[in-house]
Amino acid sequence: MSNFNEISLLKEKIKDLVESTIQKHGALPETDGYRSTGLAVIDAVFSANARYESVEKIIKRLKYALSEINDSDPHFEWFNLEYLIEVHDGLQQVFPDENFEDSLADRLYLNRSIIGGERKAIMVDRLARQLLSACERISLLTNIQNGVGFFESLWQRSNRLEVGNRIMDDLTSLKGIGPATSRYLLLLLGGPYVKPDVMTTRFVLETIGKKMSESQVSFLLETAINQLLSENCWKYTVPQIDHLIWRFQSGRPLN
Repeated sequence: MSNFNEISLLKEKIKDLVESTIQKHGALPETDGYRSTGLAVIDAVFSANARYESVEKIIKRLKYALSEINDSDPHFEWFNLEYLIEVHDGLQQVFPDENFEDSLADRLYLNRSIIGGERKAIMVDRLARQLLSACERISLLTNIQNGVGFFESLWQRSNRLEVGNRIMDDLTSLKGIGPATSRYLLLLLGGPYVKPDVMTTRFVLETIGKKMSESQVSFLLETAINQLLSENCWKYTVPQIDHLIWRFQSGRPLN
Protein backbone atom coordinates (compact mmCIF):
# COMPACT_ATOMS: atom_id res chain seq x y z
CA MET A 1 0.00 0.00 0.00
CA SER A 2 1.41 3.40 -0.96
CA ASN A 3 1.78 6.31 1.45
CA PHE A 4 -0.96 8.10 -0.46
CA ASN A 5 -3.45 5.30 0.21
CA GLU A 6 -2.37 4.96 3.83
CA ILE A 7 -2.75 8.69 4.45
CA SER A 8 -6.15 8.68 2.75
CA LEU A 9 -7.38 5.88 5.02
CA LEU A 10 -6.12 7.72 8.09
CA LYS A 11 -7.68 11.01 7.01
CA GLU A 12 -11.07 9.39 6.52
CA LYS A 13 -11.04 7.75 9.94
CA ILE A 14 -9.72 10.85 11.73
CA LYS A 15 -12.23 13.14 10.03
CA ASP A 16 -15.12 10.89 11.09
CA LEU A 17 -13.79 10.88 14.67
CA VAL A 18 -13.40 14.67 14.81
CA GLU A 19 -16.80 15.37 13.30
CA SER A 20 -18.64 12.85 15.50
CA THR A 21 -16.92 14.22 18.61
CA ILE A 22 -17.89 17.79 17.79
CA GLN A 23 -21.44 16.72 16.99
CA LYS A 24 -21.82 14.91 20.33
CA HIS A 25 -19.76 17.13 22.63
CA GLY A 26 -19.42 20.49 20.86
CA ALA A 27 -15.62 20.59 21.17
CA LEU A 28 -12.52 18.42 21.27
CA PRO A 29 -10.96 17.33 24.60
CA GLU A 30 -8.38 19.56 26.25
CA THR A 31 -4.74 18.65 25.61
CA ASP A 32 -1.84 18.40 28.05
CA GLY A 33 0.03 21.32 26.50
CA TYR A 34 0.90 24.60 28.18
CA ARG A 35 -0.51 28.11 28.04
CA SER A 36 2.86 29.19 29.44
CA THR A 37 5.82 29.23 27.06
CA GLY A 38 8.12 29.43 30.08
CA LEU A 39 6.75 26.27 31.67
CA ALA A 40 6.87 24.50 28.29
CA VAL A 41 10.60 25.16 27.97
CA ILE A 42 11.20 23.93 31.52
CA ASP A 43 9.19 20.74 30.89
CA ALA A 44 10.89 20.04 27.55
CA VAL A 45 14.40 20.24 29.00
CA PHE A 46 13.90 18.51 32.35
CA SER A 47 11.86 15.64 30.86
CA ALA A 48 14.74 14.58 28.60
CA ASN A 49 16.07 11.18 29.71
CA ALA A 50 14.26 11.46 33.03
CA ARG A 51 11.31 10.01 34.88
CA TYR A 52 8.44 12.41 34.36
CA GLU A 53 7.70 12.42 38.09
CA SER A 54 10.80 14.58 38.59
CA VAL A 55 9.50 17.07 36.04
CA GLU A 56 6.10 17.16 37.70
CA LYS A 57 7.74 18.06 41.02
CA ILE A 58 9.54 21.02 39.44
CA ILE A 59 6.45 22.25 37.61
CA LYS A 60 4.22 21.85 40.68
CA ARG A 61 6.64 23.79 42.88
CA LEU A 62 7.07 26.56 40.32
CA LYS A 63 3.32 26.83 39.74
CA TYR A 64 2.82 27.29 43.46
CA ALA A 65 5.46 30.04 43.54
CA LEU A 66 4.00 31.70 40.44
CA SER A 67 0.52 31.62 41.96
CA GLU A 68 1.89 33.53 44.93
CA ILE A 69 3.10 36.21 42.50
CA ASN A 70 0.03 36.34 40.23
CA ASP A 71 -3.05 34.24 40.90
CA SER A 72 -5.26 35.95 38.30
CA ASP A 73 -4.17 33.63 35.46
CA PRO A 74 -4.64 29.96 36.42
CA HIS A 75 -2.99 28.80 33.18
CA PHE A 76 0.13 30.94 33.77
CA GLU A 77 0.02 32.44 30.28
CA TRP A 78 1.76 35.50 31.70
CA PHE A 79 4.80 33.34 32.51
CA ASN A 80 6.29 33.69 29.04
CA LEU A 81 9.83 33.46 27.67
CA GLU A 82 10.72 37.03 28.57
CA TYR A 83 9.54 36.61 32.15
CA LEU A 84 11.41 33.32 32.51
CA ILE A 85 14.61 35.03 31.39
CA GLU A 86 13.91 37.91 33.80
CA VAL A 87 13.65 35.40 36.64
CA HIS A 88 17.01 33.90 35.66
CA ASP A 89 18.68 37.29 35.29
CA GLY A 90 17.22 38.40 38.62
CA LEU A 91 18.72 35.37 40.34
CA GLN A 92 22.11 36.20 38.90
CA GLN A 93 21.83 39.76 40.22
CA VAL A 94 20.89 38.56 43.71
CA PHE A 95 23.81 36.08 43.81
CA PRO A 96 26.48 37.75 41.60
CA ASP A 97 29.36 35.81 43.16
CA GLU A 98 27.86 32.41 42.39
CA ASN A 99 28.27 30.44 39.20
CA PHE A 100 25.12 31.16 37.16
CA GLU A 101 24.25 27.57 36.37
CA ASP A 102 24.84 26.54 39.99
CA SER A 103 22.40 29.25 41.12
CA LEU A 104 19.78 28.07 38.64
CA ALA A 105 20.24 24.41 39.54
CA ASP A 106 20.46 24.79 43.32
CA ARG A 107 18.27 27.80 44.09
CA LEU A 108 15.55 27.76 41.44
CA TYR A 109 15.08 24.28 39.96
CA LEU A 110 16.61 22.21 42.79
CA ASN A 111 17.84 19.80 40.15
CA ARG A 112 21.43 19.22 39.02
CA SER A 113 20.73 16.71 36.24
CA ILE A 114 22.59 16.79 32.93
CA ILE A 115 21.56 16.85 29.26
CA GLY A 116 24.17 16.52 26.51
CA GLY A 117 26.99 17.21 28.97
CA GLU A 118 25.33 20.40 30.24
CA ARG A 119 23.26 21.13 33.32
CA LYS A 120 19.58 21.09 32.45
CA ALA A 121 19.08 24.26 34.50
CA ILE A 122 21.38 26.29 32.24
CA MET A 123 19.93 24.64 29.13
CA VAL A 124 16.48 25.96 30.09
CA ASP A 125 17.98 29.46 29.99
CA ARG A 126 19.77 28.94 26.69
CA LEU A 127 16.77 27.29 25.04
CA ALA A 128 14.43 30.11 26.12
CA ARG A 129 16.82 32.74 24.73
CA GLN A 130 17.29 30.79 21.51
CA LEU A 131 13.56 30.45 20.93
CA LEU A 132 12.95 34.10 21.80
CA SER A 133 15.51 35.24 19.23
CA ALA A 134 14.66 32.69 16.50
CA CYS A 135 13.14 35.37 14.27
CA GLU A 136 16.63 36.88 13.91
CA ARG A 137 17.80 33.71 12.13
CA ILE A 138 14.64 32.42 10.43
CA SER A 139 13.27 34.57 7.62
CA LEU A 140 9.84 32.91 7.82
CA LEU A 141 9.34 34.45 11.27
CA THR A 142 8.61 38.14 11.59
CA ASN A 143 7.72 38.45 15.28
CA ILE A 144 9.30 37.58 18.59
CA GLN A 145 8.18 34.18 19.89
CA ASN A 146 7.21 35.06 23.44
CA GLY A 147 3.69 34.15 24.52
CA VAL A 148 1.49 31.22 23.58
CA GLY A 149 -0.74 33.45 21.42
CA PHE A 150 2.06 33.85 18.90
CA PHE A 151 2.36 30.11 18.51
CA GLU A 152 -1.37 29.63 18.18
CA SER A 153 -1.30 31.98 15.19
CA LEU A 154 1.84 30.35 13.83
CA TRP A 155 0.32 26.87 13.78
CA GLN A 156 -2.66 28.11 11.77
CA ARG A 157 -0.38 29.05 8.86
CA SER A 158 -0.41 26.83 5.78
CA ASN A 159 3.40 26.48 5.98
CA ARG A 160 3.36 25.53 9.68
CA LEU A 161 5.36 22.34 9.11
CA GLU A 162 8.09 24.18 7.22
CA VAL A 163 8.25 26.86 9.91
CA GLY A 164 8.20 24.30 12.71
CA ASN A 165 11.01 22.31 11.13
CA ARG A 166 13.09 25.48 10.72
CA ILE A 167 12.58 26.31 14.39
CA MET A 168 13.57 22.76 15.37
CA ASP A 169 16.74 23.02 13.31
CA ASP A 170 17.55 26.34 14.97
CA LEU A 171 16.99 24.98 18.47
CA THR A 172 19.10 21.88 17.85
CA SER A 173 22.04 24.10 16.95
CA LEU A 174 22.40 24.53 20.73
CA LYS A 175 24.82 22.08 22.31
CA GLY A 176 22.81 19.68 24.45
CA ILE A 177 19.50 20.15 22.63
CA GLY A 178 18.64 17.28 20.30
CA PRO A 179 15.77 16.78 17.85
CA ALA A 180 13.62 14.99 20.43
CA THR A 181 13.78 17.86 22.93
CA SER A 182 13.13 20.60 20.37
CA ARG A 183 10.29 18.60 18.81
CA TYR A 184 8.71 17.95 22.20
CA LEU A 185 8.92 21.65 23.08
CA LEU A 186 7.05 22.67 19.94
CA LEU A 187 4.49 19.91 20.57
CA LEU A 188 3.88 21.32 24.06
CA LEU A 189 3.26 24.68 22.39
CA GLY A 190 0.67 23.17 20.03
CA GLY A 191 3.07 22.58 17.12
CA PRO A 192 2.19 20.37 14.12
CA TYR A 193 3.70 17.21 15.61
CA VAL A 194 2.61 14.05 17.37
CA LYS A 195 4.24 11.96 20.06
CA PRO A 196 3.11 8.43 19.24
CA ASP A 197 2.46 6.16 22.20
CA VAL A 198 0.88 2.72 22.43
CA MET A 199 -2.66 3.97 21.82
CA THR A 200 -2.05 6.33 18.90
CA THR A 201 0.25 3.77 17.28
CA ARG A 202 -2.45 1.11 17.64
CA PHE A 203 -4.97 3.49 16.04
CA VAL A 204 -2.71 3.95 13.00
CA LEU A 205 -1.80 0.27 12.67
CA GLU A 206 -5.43 -0.84 12.92
CA THR A 207 -6.41 1.70 10.26
CA ILE A 208 -3.55 0.84 7.90
CA GLY A 209 -3.64 -2.89 8.55
CA LYS A 210 0.08 -3.54 8.77
CA LYS A 211 3.04 -3.08 11.09
CA MET A 212 5.44 -0.15 10.76
CA SER A 213 8.12 1.70 12.70
CA GLU A 214 7.48 4.57 15.13
CA SER A 215 8.96 7.06 12.65
CA GLN A 216 6.60 5.81 9.93
CA VAL A 217 3.64 6.13 12.31
CA SER A 218 4.68 9.71 13.16
CA PHE A 219 5.07 10.64 9.51
CA LEU A 220 1.72 9.22 8.42
CA LEU A 221 -0.22 10.63 11.37
CA GLU A 222 1.32 14.10 11.14
CA THR A 223 0.79 14.22 7.39
CA ALA A 224 -2.83 13.10 7.65
CA ILE A 225 -3.71 15.55 10.43
CA ASN A 226 -1.95 18.50 8.82
CA GLN A 227 -3.71 17.85 5.52
CA LEU A 228 -7.07 17.65 7.27
CA LEU A 229 -6.43 20.95 9.06
CA SER A 230 -5.70 22.68 5.77
CA GLU A 231 -8.45 21.03 3.73
CA ASN A 232 -11.19 21.65 6.31
CA CYS A 233 -9.92 24.99 7.68
CA TRP A 234 -10.12 23.52 11.18
CA LYS A 235 -8.95 25.88 13.93
CA TYR A 236 -7.40 23.04 15.89
CA THR A 237 -3.82 21.98 16.44
CA VAL A 238 -2.15 18.69 15.59
CA PRO A 239 -1.68 17.83 19.32
CA GLN A 240 -5.41 18.43 19.92
CA ILE A 241 -6.37 15.85 17.33
CA ASP A 242 -3.58 13.51 18.40
CA HIS A 243 -4.94 13.75 21.95
CA LEU A 244 -8.46 13.01 20.69
CA ILE A 245 -7.17 9.87 18.97
CA TRP A 246 -5.42 8.79 22.15
CA ARG A 247 -8.57 9.23 24.25
CA PHE A 248 -10.70 7.43 21.68
CA GLN A 249 -8.32 4.49 21.32
CA SER A 250 -7.85 4.13 25.07
CA GLY A 251 -11.60 4.18 25.72
CA ARG A 252 -11.55 7.38 27.78
CA PRO A 253 -14.50 9.83 27.65
CA LEU A 254 -14.23 12.29 24.77
CA ASN A 255 -15.93 15.21 26.51
